[in-house]
Amino acid sequence: MKWIEYLKKKKLSLEEYGSFSLKVGPSIYIQEKNLLPKVGYYCKGIGEFAGIICDENIYKKFCKDLSSSFKSLVFIFSGECCLEEINKIIENIKKANVDFIFGMGGGKTLDTAKLVGFKLNLPVVAFATSASTCSAWTNVSVLYSKDGIYKDIINLKKSPDLTLVDEDIIIDAPKELLLSGIGDSFAKYYEARLVYESGMFKEDVFAKIGIFIADEMYKIIKEKSSELKEIIYAIYKL
Repeated sequence: MKWIEYLKKKKLSLEEYGSFSLKVGPSIYIQEKNLLPKVGYYCKGIGEFAGIICDENIYKKFCKDLSSSFKSLVFIFSGECCLEEINKIIENIKKANVDFIFGMGGGKTLDTAKLVGFKLNLPVVAFATSASTCSAWTNVSVLYSKDGIYKDIINLKKSPDLTLVDEDIIIDAPKELLLSGIGDSFAKYYEARLVYESGMFKEDVFAKIGIFIADEMYKIIKEKSSELKEIIYAIYKL
């Protein structure tokens, strides 16, 4: 883990900063080309019966491939990560008795899948279909009203148990989604540098780790602009 290497390089002891966990992000992250046909193999350690949460478009494009990967039931996502949608899916999933939640899609779909898994205490697999969101990586879900008005950010305590990124799907998605992810990553870099250089958090270990990760992400995207694999990796993991 790059931030652990950073701590060692700077001779920063974990003990001197008290008791905290540096475990962030999904338990397992897998990114490769043509990953979709291998989903069943990668999910073997998670469960055998999946509750798939995806929207109508994703269902039509990809769910035939998923149906041969593991036993599953599909729950169509309506488009808003809201309590009404979450509670409706939870009630249906309770009847199905699935082993794990498999969210496939963009940010609101994955946030909904994470919240459903959190509330049912089920493992969550996040399969991202665009690079415009970091939902497949984070341990939070953004909650909206059914009309799409922002309400709250819910801390889920942990990120997905498994995050899958198929580079072919990310590249084949509308280019605006990839550009959005790159823009968001650059914004994080400039925001992090501005706060850090203000001097408010220069002695804070988390701030030091954060600015190091932001620097790494910025360098990868700037220096490897022609290598989409590295850019996708930087957007999700850094």
